[in-house]
Order: sequence, then C-alpha cells, then structure tokens
Amino acid sequence: MLATEHYPEFLERPDGNYRHPTNPAKMLSVVAHEHVYEQDRPEGMQFGDDGGEI
Repeated sequence: MLATEHYPEFLERPDGNYRHPTNPAKMLSVVAHEHVYEQDRPEGMQFGDDGGEI
C-alpha cells in the first residue's frame, strides 16, 4: 500500500526497508526518495537501532 502521505518524514531516509513506527508486523519501504510503501514484514527480518533493516 502506498503510504507516502502518512509517513512523509521517511522520504528523507535512504532507500530501503524500515521498522514501522506503530505496527511491528509491518515495515515501510522507501523508494527513490519519492514513495513510501507499507508492507507486511517478512518473518525473521530484523532492524537496527536506526530503524533500518540489518
């Protein structure tokens, strides 16, 4: 689901996958500093202290 309007602050981050700020079962993917997509987080995916995928 396109979620750019709900999480515009993520557009400032490098492209990649990030911990969802409110739902641990989801993640946010940033693409080309233009789009933020909300997706189900794959089982076993881990995020670092900065919220980015490790």
